[in-house]
Amino acid sequence: MRLKRFVWLLPLLILLFVLPAHAALPEPTILLNGRPMALPADQRPLIVQGRTLVPMRALFEALGATITWDQATQTVTAIKGETVVDLTVDAPEAVVGDRSVPIDPPAQLIGGRTYVPLRAVVDLLGARIGWDGETATIRITDRRPAVGGELTLATSASSSYLPDFTADTANLAVRAIYGDGLLRYAADDMSYEPALAAAMPEVSGDGRTVTFRLRKGITFHDGHEVTAEDFLFSFALVAAHRIPGNFVLERMSAPDDYTVIIRTKTPHVAGALLMATSPPLPYHLLKGVTVETLKEHSFWKAPVGAGPYRFASQSQALLTLRRYPEFWEAKINPEIGPWLETLAFAFEPYGGHADLSYVNGRVDSYSGVPGEALQKIMGLRDSTLYQWQRFGYGALTFNTQAWPTSIKEVRQALSLALDREALVDMALGGAGVVPAGPFSDDHWAGGLPDPYRYDPQAAIALMEQAGFTRNAEGLFEKDGKVATVLVALTTSQLTEAIAEVTLESWKAIGIDVNIHMMDFNYMVEEYLKPGKFHAYFMGFSPPVDPAFYYPMWSQAEIILTTNGINAGLNRGRYTNPQLETLLPKMKAAPTQERRDELAEQALAILQEDAPAIWLYSNLYGELLPSEVRGVIIRPAGGPGRPEYWYIDTK
Repeated sequence: MRLKRFVWLLPLLILLFVLPAHAALPEPTILLNGRPMALPADQRPLIVQGRTLVPMRALFEALGATITWDQATQTVTAIKGETVVDLTVDAPEAVVGDRSVPIDPPAQLIGGRTYVPLRAVVDLLGARIGWDGETATIRITDRRPAVGGELTLATSASSSYLPDFTADTANLAVRAIYGDGLLRYAADDMSYEPALAAAMPEVSGDGRTVTFRLRKGITFHDGHEVTAEDFLFSFALVAAHRIPGNFVLERMSAPDDYTVIIRTKTPHVAGALLMATSPPLPYHLLKGVTVETLKEHSFWKAPVGAGPYRFASQSQALLTLRRYPEFWEAKINPEIGPWLETLAFAFEPYGGHADLSYVNGRVDSYSGVPGEALQKIMGLRDSTLYQWQRFGYGALTFNTQAWPTSIKEVRQALSLALDREALVDMALGGAGVVPAGPFSDDHWAGGLPDPYRYDPQAAIALMEQAGFTRNAEGLFEKDGKVATVLVALTTSQLTEAIAEVTLESWKAIGIDVNIHMMDFNYMVEEYLKPGKFHAYFMGFSPPVDPAFYYPMWSQAEIILTTNGINAGLNRGRYTNPQLETLLPKMKAAPTQERRDELAEQALAILQEDAPAIWLYSNLYGELLPSEVRGVIIRPAGGPGRPEYWYIDTK
């Protein structure tokens, strides 16, 4: 009877005797200081007693250590800097300097080569190792910064209440506390990349179901594991407030702790991806709270997230965070911190004395427009200036239904005739760039060359090609009508410069220009909605995903009342049938490659039709102490990813 109870153990016992003591690791990737560590085919890593062993010489030399081998004692000695490590084959301890350190398993002779335990030896040599089980990647670095130091950054946002910010927020404090979503924006081009998701999502053939798989073992600051129900709670909040573009959920579900499924009523992968950039909220702390009552919850007085820094204290003037050593990404990538012991945010309202706060050391950052003023402040403290292009633009938008800007060649000519470089110099003091479209060159949806660089002769040729001739006054006319353009502008120092450059540039090629300057609300009600203009100026910040930007140029955003008033966002009343067919495809695109392709097609259509002139994108700058390193500049908002920042103590 007793024997029968243990019959189920027999297959396991057989396996223990049949399987070899060590086995090849299935296709691992080893990255040393971010680069692949190449190993010959006959020196692959091995698994021994559940531990990874690698060839001794290959590992030591890759880490910059010199090695010697004593055949008599079968001892290897590795020297790196002032560190001396002795490992003896089959010995349970290594000798580091004058102390003994347990090593498990010990160094072993396998196939005529000495193999050593990867993690233990990396630690002994003062390097650091991480393991990403989702991608079978081992990362090793011996260039990690020291942990410590504190930094106080100025911020204009005093709240750490997550729903106050958009899913693609540039607010560094919110990002530090709550961390990433299932997806995040890549720092180099703002494309989507996996974060808390193990990989990019699976998309159903009809484009309506998007399935995400979570990484396991990620924890909130209170130690609770992040699971699918945390994302369902967070997504419900996002879906209620912040997803544009006719995004309609059919349902969200979590069949297990590590799977999130989003189902939409119509194909809308773009909406699911945008939603997935929102970080998780701890459902175990907010269970039962409704979207309507969430803002009043005591949670926000001491918020808990899954980011690299955890809440320490908050007053009306200062939010203080401490490093979270269990930050999920640091476990898989040893090059990631957080390194700073303390990260604080001091509330500096616009119009305050932020420059004085920076110079006297109350805060360690100062934001401004690159120019003489910023350079002067920079000279008062040992600083580094970080610059980035605004994710947005100022533009003149044409009325494509009013003659003569209803003619494509006229719009193209006006685009070529406008000296935008001169405008940037005059209006922005040179602190700007001339964009080729609504998305910057370093965004994945940008990058096409600008077809409208300043060329007044080409502009004149286009006007003549469209059938215009000059009258006695040198103005272009057609069918007895003079090409007159009414430009509607709000009143400001910036728009006065725009008016001056526009008037001079267009008159120079024979266009009659009328400038009307006024209050913004008056311009919208009396000029834009009725369509009583040929061009108007406005600044705009597009969504990060072009699937939510290009619909503003669609027929759906021309909402006309019975008296011809346009209540939609498409003030220029521009339409293009090719663009209309692209819009649903952009929402449903299942891969980044397909999104790239469609975005390029959409941008090419807008460049050809010239419904607007993208005048400029501002340049901004931020000063940080020179000893602060590891700062990553995001295309959408300047310095970010605080888990990389550290204080250089050398």
